[in-house]
Amino acid sequence: MIVLDRLEENIAVLETEGNFLKVNINIISTNAKEGDVLVFNNGYYTVDAILTEKRKKILQKKCDSIWE
Repeated sequence: MIVLDRLEENIAVLETEGNFLKVNINIISTNAKEGDVLVFNNGYYTVDAILTEKRKKILQKKCDSIWE
């Protein structure tokens, strides 16, 4: 799974399998935001909306269980 960790000027920092990768922001979908799950296809990263939503729900459940 590739997750957009953060944006730094013209660089996107991606997290994959616990490692970080810096790529030019020009190959990232313009609608991508921090925390989105990305898919690499034809030299370009796009947002996978279904996986992003699943990931957010999993993280929300973890946070909720901490505060119970």
